[in-house]
Amino acid sequence: MVAIRDLHGIGYLHRDIKPQNFAIGLGPKETTIYMLDFGIARKYTEADNKTVKVPRIKVHFLGTLRFASRACHKQLEQGCKDDMECWLYMCFDLFDDDKGLPWKRCERNQVLEMKEQFFRLEHSSCYRIVPEDFKRLVQYINGLKYAELPDYVYLRNSLAAISKEERVDFAKPLDWAGITTKKKKDKVKEEVCLTSVAAFLLTGIHGLAEMDTVGVPYTDLAHLIRV
Repeated sequence: MVAIRDLHGIGYLHRDIKPQNFAIGLGPKETTIYMLDFGIARKYTEADNKTVKVPRIKVHFLGTLRFASRACHKQLEQGCKDDMECWLYMCFDLFDDDKGLPWKRCERNQVLEMKEQFFRLEHSSCYRIVPEDFKRLVQYINGLKYAELPDYVYLRNSLAAISKEERVDFAKPLDWAGITTKKKKDKVKEEVCLTSVAAFLLTGIHGLAEMDTVGVPYTDLAHLIRV
């Protein structure tokens, strides 16, 4: 959320908030979550970085169906509220990648109505893992207007309260702590081993795919809250 707040602070919207656009730092930066892909970012303020631009009458759909805001579906101009709506969908998906977003496996023409139902709190299945207190955030974000700047302090304080209620231990290491570094070391060891074998056999080794060094999936969104 800090990255989104800072982006809004310089007058830009991301417009494609989703798990795939965040990455874990490596080595000493492994406790930092980075926001990526500003390909469809847009400046929403005038040159003074304070006045919000007059919304366009029609805007083509941009973003990712699963995480796109309702305004995006309706081809309306997006504001800061829409980035926070996408962020909310991302939170639910990270908490529960099966039932967190009820429209995950639905037809395209059903998604918008299911998102409207989500904000009317009509999908109880969303909260089988997601804490019930997230309903406050759902209602708050639903009430935001196009030109309104979200109260990031309120949102962070709400997350802190939820973390306390869920007894999240921030002293514990993050789920992925040390894993990416270990993968890198294992990769180096494997490459050295393969090189030695190749030299010994006096043959070339071809077609070996590099080891995958992607980050480990989140198993607990609560750890993400502190970023």
